[in-house]
Amino acid sequence: DNAYYCDKCEKKVSCRRRTCLKKLPNIMVVALKRFEIDYETMQHSKINEKVSFPFEIKMDRFTDKQLEKDDLLKEMEEMNWSYEDLPEDKKRVHDFQYPEEYYSYSLRGVVIHMGE
Repeated sequence: DNAYYCDKCEKKVSCRRRTCLKKLPNIMVVALKRFEIDYETMQHSKINEKVSFPFEIKMDRFTDKQLEKDDLLKEMEEMNWSYEDLPEDKKRVHDFQYPEEYYSYSLRGVVIHMGE
């Protein structure tokens, strides 16, 4: 069960943990974790699953601004609110958008390490 105890509410509440990017870099380098640890045996094992890379990727869905906007859109749907029902601070969240090219990345290279 994906819940934690809230001291303020004095009960377990559902939660969601997520990682997002506050600011996107001009050049993004991604390093994949290829090993994992089994905490029962305390053994490391290599992850041998195939990995594919898109040639183009949009990173907007991984930014804090987009996650905040997604949460707002969900809240609007649940509460049956229209844009006009929103307070000004929520309208700013709704309207905020960097230019499209800010979120777009093109794959330039892949380094594959083999051996030790």
